[in-house]
Amino acid sequence: MTGSPSLRELTPLQGFLLGAGAAVVGLLPWLLTGLQAPRLSAPQMPPDITGALLPLIPNALVLLVGIVMLPGAIAGILLRGRTAGSNGRAAWAATGGLVLVFGGAVAQSLAVIVPRLRPDSPFLLDVTVSAVAVGILLVLSAVVCHVLARGSVPAATVAVAGAAVAAGPGLREALVQLSPTALQGLPPEVTTTLLQVVAYVPVVLTGFALAWCGWTPARRLGAWVVALLLLWGGRAALETLQIWLFWEQPLGMPSTAQNSALVPGELTQALIAGLPSAVTALVVGVVGGLVVARLRRRDREQADTVPAA
Repeated sequence: MTGSPSLRELTPLQGFLLGAGAAVVGLLPWLLTGLQAPRLSAPQMPPDITGALLPLIPNALVLLVGIVMLPGAIAGILLRGRTAGSNGRAAWAATGGLVLVFGGAVAQSLAVIVPRLRPDSPFLLDVTVSAVAVGILLVLSAVVCHVLARGSVPAATVAVAGAAVAAGPGLREALVQLSPTALQGLPPEVTTTLLQVVAYVPVVLTGFALAWCGWTPARRLGAWVVALLLLWGGRAALETLQIWLFWEQPLGMPSTAQNSALVPGELTQALIAGLPSAVTALVVGVVGGLVVARLRRRDREQADTVPAA
């Protein structure tokens, strides 16, 4: 084939650049904050993290989930459906790009934050734990990348649901941080509507993934169940974690024992509140699946009517 190379011909170098570029995209929500602590976190967090490429603080952990997991999904989707040989090399190279960018971001963030802490600061452990969490999330992001790039359709469907759930907090935080600047002057109702739209992005993405997966053969219905449970339970868990991390702070906040006792109730409320989202994703998947099945059937009929050369 002549001309410029297509994605089907991705080389390892192109795969590496794809992974590195996806990592930069994942960092955008944090970069849009001006590398400043989330406004809800700043009053309770003494460490100065301004200028760090990653928010290595406890109550930004949910934001970190989106920052690190989304790039793996982006790279995996762009690699999906390529030739087996090229795809395998490019996927590993893309993982290398993810590791390089996020590894460098963690190192730079530690170099910025740690010198600002006293040796006996209790927040030194928090920063260390956050850095370790990024490492764990990076492994999960690499798994999502490979599953989306090379895995079966049911496995890729579940991976899309997981990545969509993880990306939700990052998109919401980006919008919240943009509100005082880029969205300044807009009526509050517009910002509220945008937040509601962003909240349904994981729902719609999961529904589209279910439609793409389809329900034949019947064993693919197992992927539907897992993806919907992941959307429902995963979002509730992240919302509960965000509440726990925010309130688990010094300066007069509840103690660990008191706050932990609130977690089951908060999780239950989040599960109840998230049930309509799971139902919506199911409806989108069913309707979309019917449309996709009809389109595929039409394509087969048209192919059958094309006379042989």
